[in-house]
Amino acid sequence: MAQMENGNIKKWAETYEVVKLDLDPDHTWRPQKINSQGKSFHLTHTIACAIEKQDDLIFCEDAHLGIIAYGDTREEVMREFSNEFNALWDIIAEEEDAMLTEDARLLKRRLIELVRKVETHSDKQGTGDQRRAD
Repeated sequence: MAQMENGNIKKWAETYEVVKLDLDPDHTWRPQKINSQGKSFHLTHTIACAIEKQDDLIFCEDAHLGIIAYGDTREEVMREFSNEFNALWDIIAEEEDAMLTEDARLLKRRLIELVRKVETHSDKQGTGDQRRAD
């Protein structure tokens, strides 16, 4: 995991796995903000979610967060990913540490480090930040 600035590595945190990444903007979704169900999660850095097609199903996965989202369209996959992210925040990040397993506490720390700010708004049907990274 690295934080990038102007195309250069600003901070290297940890290596989880090495994979070839397709940088085609249609293949990777890089949200800086995730909107879901009345919340906007402003991230400390963009995350890279590879969007792939297998048979007739489109999916994306973030193994670091344990999120796999499926859908019939790219937009549906991003919406499902955003909803899963929101659910993780509600269930894990906002829970007391004493109520969580060791793995859940580790995920909570990842989420808290990733999210800079959470804003609430009236749009309960938010579908995720669908802008492409420049």
